Amino acid sequence: MPKVSIIIPCLNSVKYVREMLESVVNQTLKEIEILIIDAGSTDGTLEIFQEYAAKDGRIKKIHSDRKSMGYQYNIGMDAATSEYIGFVESDDYVDLNMFEELYSNIHGQNLDLVKADFEEFFDLPQERQFTTCKLLPENGGNLYGKIINVKDCFPLINGSYHWNGIYSKDFINRNNIRFNETSGAAFQDYSFYLLTMLYSERIKCLNRPFYKYRTDNGAASAYNPNAYKFMMDEFRYFCKCLEISTPKNLDFFEVAIYIKFFNNFNYFLMFSHLQYREYDAELLENTRGFIELLRSKYEAIGAEKQSQIRRDIRDNISIFCSDFEKHCYNLKYNWWEKFKAGNINSLTGRGVYKCTIS
Repeated sequence: MPKVSIIIPCLNSVKYVREMLESVVNQTLKEIEILIIDAGSTDGTLEIFQEYAAKDGRIKKIHSDRKSMGYQYNIGMDAATSEYIGFVESDDYVDLNMFEELYSNIHGQNLDLVKADFEEFFDLPQERQFTTCKLLPENGGNLYGKIINVKDCFPLINGSYHWNGIYSKDFINRNNIRFNETSGAAFQDYSFYLLTMLYSERIKCLNRPFYKYRTDNGAASAYNPNAYKFMMDEFRYFCKCLEISTPKNLDFFEVAIYIKFFNNFNYFLMFSHLQYREYDAELLENTRGFIELLRSKYEAIGAEKQSQIRRDIRDNISIFCSDFEKHCYNLKYNWWEKFKAGNINSLTGRGVYKCTIS
């Protein structure tokens, strides 16, 4: 029986998929199953999968009748036969010892999940550039390698990536944690990540960057002009999940989570819409439901919890809920002022919006 099921959703990734597959089939942990969930690739990707499957019986190809990464992930989780589940995206790759190290740190310890640092990378003509991304903040470094709860390290709730770790399949199924099944491949790991954090009681974090996350794929969801709409869909999905079941840790993190969605929505609104267009009635119509849902959730947390939020963020939420046109104007003006002052690292705007609780 395989020890880890590795789920790989794919659609037309011929440029990257061979490098990804080489890193997965050559894992030092040999007892794995590789579940490739293809949504109808037509660019030669499927033929590469068939080539590898013909040589490696651990590879299983599953056809997805929907072009939805969340749906593909859910198919893979339902098909997985291992005790533990991991994920790899088709344009990324992993260190050859990734799943052996993750497995050795989770097996036999009654953990819900184990996660690790990762590296972002992009390709230049002559070299590949890497940036290490730490899972825990500098002042939380002593928590690496220890069994913790998300409440032991508040910044963990601000993450969003699902692929830099492995999960107990029993933990996933027991809490009915699934990906949002919207069309395409846009940010469907936000809710999944939050739900795994909120339901988990025993986590281990490793300070080794096994996973290599590509940032120069122009087809990635972060560059989609509808990115802000995808974030709205994730918030709706997350709220629906809470209607079905309430995680134990929700009360502790509820304020931070609503601010997280608010900030992420603003980030993508700025860079997928306002950077190129001005506010218009269509934008308001597209966001009206999100505004109402956020307002209802924000009001429901009560004045005591609202008082914990930094004053400027409270003011931003108030304007957002009462005067969306003014909010968009402020968002664009503040971004431009920060850009002129050199407080934005690049035109991607990374680091502009922070989820901050005083």
